[in-house]
Order: sequence, then C-alpha cells, then structure tokens
Amino acid sequence: MPSPRGSGCGPPLTRRECRAPGLAVPPASRRPSGIGRYSMTTAGDIMHRGAQWIPAHETLDRAAQLMRELGVGALPISDENERLCGILTDRDIVIGC
Repeated sequence: MPSPRGSGCGPPLTRRECRAPGLAVPPASRRPSGIGRYSMTTAGDIMHRGAQWIPAHETLDRAAQLMRELGVGALPISDENERLCGILTDRDIVIGC
C-alpha cells in the first residue's frame, strides 16, 4: 500500500492540498494587503516553554511516571552531556513494552 503524501516518503503537500476543497489560500498576488493579511503560525507561537526532559539512562517506569505527573504524552531524552538525543512517547512505551 503506498504511503500517504506528507509522511516523508514522497513529495510534500502544497498549501492548497492541505486544505479542504473551497478553502484554498489565494495566490500571493491576489491576497489582501494591510488588515486581514495571512500569516503562518510558527512553532514558537504554540510551543510550551520550560519543557521537562529525562536522561537516557532513566528507566521506562520513571519516564511513564514523569509523563503522568506532567500530563504530557512525550518527553525529550538527553544524553550524558545534556544534549537532545531523542524523544520518548507514551505510544512508544505501550507498543514497545
């Protein structure tokens, strides 16, 4: 079965393909100027500041406890130099363990 576009296994979706029919973004040349301009949301606009992380040597039990305490479904994983080396999700724990 072919993988869906946008999953990293094919050409990326265009802005027009990401929207429902009839809601396509007008070309830049026909967009209104001034009030009502279109703007893209950035990751910084929606990210959670002060994220918690867990060292790679910690147990999955401790990671699950921390996720429950924080009310999150994913934790960044750090190496011994406190650099990001991965991410652990609640799904990873359920499926992998």
